[in-house]
Amino acid sequence: MNELLGGDQTQKFTSLYLVEQINVFRRQEKEESKELLHKSFLTKIEAEFEDEITEQKILLSEYKDQSGKRNKMYELNFEQSLQILMSESKFVRKAVIEVLKRQQQEINALKPKLPTTYKEALLELVRIEEEKEQLLIE
Repeated sequence: MNELLGGDQTQKFTSLYLVEQINVFRRQEKEESKELLHKSFLTKIEAEFEDEITEQKILLSEYKDQSGKRNKMYELNFEQSLQILMSESKFVRKAVIEVLKRQQQEINALKPKLPTTYKEALLELVRIEEEKEQLLIE
């Protein structure tokens, strides 16, 4: 988990995705659990991150719903997502954090390993050029 918190923070989680995950686990926790509405979640985000939103460190975004109506949403990095989840129940917090960690690991696994030395970069360039030549031959 330290790698996730200290690592690449470019991965974003939309408020829409987060509220969806929260509600999945709210339903698992209690049969009569009250669903968290996205607009209520936005209010929580705006209260929690008022300074970051004012300083434009967190930007307002949009999505279109099924009817084509534009609605607002936020995109939060992993750390911000964890912060906003702290207001959820213990069960929901644990479950959603596991989902976010798993998703972050899947994303990291898909990222290509970048060369760290000049030699690795040259070897990668040679490999790419050989692939291009092979495609031209076929």
